[in-house]
Amino acid sequence: QPVIGRPPGLERLRGLLDSWCDYIAADVFSGGCFVLHGLSEYGHRPGPVRDALIASQQEWMALLRRHLQLAIDSGDLDVADPEQLLFELDAPLVAANAARLAGDPGGSERARAAVAAALLRHRPSDTPPGG
Repeated sequence: QPVIGRPPGLERLRGLLDSWCDYIAADVFSGGCFVLHGLSEYGHRPGPVRDALIASQQEWMALLRRHLQLAIDSGDLDVADPEQLLFELDAPLVAANAARLAGDPGGSERARAAVAAALLRHRPSDTPPGG
C-alpha cells in the first residue's frame, strides 16, 4: 500500500524493501514477521498452515521479482542474474527479522544498508552515485 503512488522501477522496488524494514522496526507482531516465524515452526509439517505460509512467502517473492524486473526493464538496474539479486535483497530482510527476534532492534537499519549496497552494485555505469 505505501508504494502504490511511486513510479514503477527502482523507486517502487526501494519503497517495497523500505516498507518491509519499517514493518520489522515497528514490531507489529512481537518479535518480527508472523509469516517467517510460522515458516520456521510449520515449514517442515505438511498441512494447510504450512501451505498458507508458503503461499504467502511465494506471493511476497513474486511481488519483489515483478518490481525488480520492472526496475531492470526501465534501465534503472543492470542485472545479469535477477534471481541472485532477488536473493541478495531478501536475505537482509530475513536477517533483520532474526535480529528482531533476538532482541536487536538495529537489524532493520542494517538490512536497509545491505539492500542499498546490493542495489548500488547494479546501477548502470552511466548513473550518478546519488541518482
